[in-house]
Formats: sequence, C-alpha cells, structure tokens
Amino acid sequence: MTQRHDDTQPPVAPPHPKPQHRVKRRKTLAPPPAQLVRVPADFVPNLRQLQRALDRVDVRIDRIIFAVRKPDTARSTATANDDQTGTPVTPPPEWIEHLDAWVRDDGTVDVVIDEKRFSLQPHLGAVFLALAEDTGGTDEGVGWKTTTDLCTRVSKRTGGPAPPRDRLNKYIHKLKRVLAERAGLTEDVIQTNRRLGRRLAVKRDGVRIWQGRTATQG
Repeated sequence: MTQRHDDTQPPVAPPHPKPQHRVKRRKTLAPPPAQLVRVPADFVPNLRQLQRALDRVDVRIDRIIFAVRKPDTARSTATANDDQTGTPVTPPPEWIEHLDAWVRDDGTVDVVIDEKRFSLQPHLGAVFLALAEDTGGTDEGVGWKTTTDLCTRVSKRTGGPAPPRDRLNKYIHKLKRVLAERAGLTEDVIQTNRRLGRRLAVKRDGVRIWQGRTATQG
C-alpha cells in the first residue's frame, strides 16, 4: 500500500507573546523649603563702598579716554588742576548751552544745537529726547536716567513697546556717532554713571522740546 499524501499544511503554533516591560515612574523630588539667608550687618556699608570704588574706576576710564583723544589738552588740564595729593581732577564735561528740538507728526526729530541743524529718525530721536529730558538733580545739567527709566521714556514717545537693554545700547552708540558727524560733539556729550545712569550733557535751562505748536522746558 502506498502512503497517502495530504496537501493540507499542519497548523502553525502562534508566536509566544513578548513580555511587556513596565515603565517605572520616576519619583519627583519636592523642592526644599525656602530658607532665609542671614545677611551680615556690614553688607550694606560694604556694598556702598564697592559702588564708590566702581565709580572711581569709571572716572579713571573717562580720564584715560579723554587723554587719548586730546593728549595736549588733558595734560595741561591735569597739570593746572592737580591737588596736593597728585591726583588729577577729572576734566569738565562737554556742555550744550542751548538745545531746541521739534517732533514731527511721523516722529522725526529736528534738532538745533549751537546753530547746527540736523534731523534724527523716530527711534533715534526718541532716545535723544529721553536723554535730554530733565528729571531734577543737584547740578546745572538735566537729571540722570536709569536704563529702565530711559526704556520707559522711549516707549512713551514712540508709542510702542519698551526697547530691550541691548537695543537701547545700540541706539545710544549710534546716537554718539551721529552727534559727532552732524554736530561736531564728542562721545562725552552722553554721560554715563554706573550708579546714576545716563543723560545728555545739556543745561536744564537751555532745553526746549517742541511738540506741534507747544514747547516744553527740559
């Protein structure tokens, strides 16, 4: 007898299921409770002393820059104003006696400084006017403005958001170059003080800002 062949295939056993790995949840650590830091009693006096030291560094840097730009003038000024300790007195700033500014409807600012006329684009003009505004002070110049104050004043004049610090610094750097090219003023005309801020070296009684047909003093 011959063996019978069947075409049907034997059933295939199903594959064994792969074991499922459970993902373990990471335990989140709760942040430690806030702890009060005890400040030493001499912290504030030391901080003020550090601020005065930084101000002296700013004065020395300004003196070096002034000497590099005008070596003959700086040498004669230092010789004439040296005190008994041998420390030269900081050269006087470059003051603007009279400043008139007109703000157009599109924000462009027309400026007259010592009979020199020029125009500033809206954002640059807003920074210029913010530096020239008077906020009070102890000397004859317009008041100092902090970086935050300047950004707020620029925002009010442009009607837009306050510029960030880096953009404000770029505007001031460009403004120094424009004032040098169009009015013959040195970079010292925009004064910087680490503690007080910035301002335009213009006398407060010599500033007139015209908005439309009205003028504001300082």
